[in-house]
Amino acid sequence: MKRISTKLIALLLVAAFLPLTLFGILSIWTARTAAFREVNQGHLAVAQRAADQIQSYVADRVAILQALAQHLGQTDLQPWQKERVR
Repeated sequence: MKRISTKLIALLLVAAFLPLTLFGILSIWTARTAAFREVNQGHLAVAQRAADQIQSYVADRVAILQALAQHLGQTDLQPWQKERVR
């Protein structure tokens, strides 16, 4: 009789703790995965904003240089003066 009660207690303990253990492992894994995904999305958003700002900066500078080149092309500078400006 003692052996059956020991097995029954062991079975009840396993039946009680196994779902809790599985739930704990699953919830930790899910939290880590979600956190990793959120961090990656945050980094992607920062990189996208930086790329947009860099693109805007370069486009502005190109427009300035094109306007300057057009302006210099319309001046009556001597060839040696134009070469010096370059």
